[in-house]
Amino acid sequence: MGRQSRSRADMVRYPEAFVARIRELAVNHYDDEIVALLRAKGQMSSTGRPHSLETIKWIRYKHRIPAPRPPEGLTVRQVSKRYAVSPSVVYYWVSRGVVTARRRRPNTPYAITIDDESDRRLRDWVANSVRLIPSSRTQTA
Repeated sequence: MGRQSRSRADMVRYPEAFVARIRELAVNHYDDEIVALLRAKGQMSSTGRPHSLETIKWIRYKHRIPAPRPPEGLTVRQVSKRYAVSPSVVYYWVSRGVVTARRRRPNTPYAITIDDESDRRLRDWVANSVRLIPSSRTQTA
């Protein structure tokens, strides 16, 4: 990955140390959280104003700084495929606490954790349910 050339205005506006700080914060924080952290520390932009969401978004875009990684775990789609059930069944399991699921924040994907005991329980549930028909059985019908 080559180094991007920067204009003099960008170098003054967004010094390398500041961009590096945003890169560091972006590992675990979303843009709005970065703004809140910078403001809480009283850090101002080169123009003397508080940092804005638009500024942080621009810096992340311009310097190709990725968003935080989701928590470790399986996605709804992966669980759906593993047990041959629809995603709505997986969401039902999440809402009822049948599976352990975490989100980094609202409206982000779930990270679902399934241990060996939960795996056996879910496989038995699907196999013995009169309502849940695994997709392999529905294809032959």
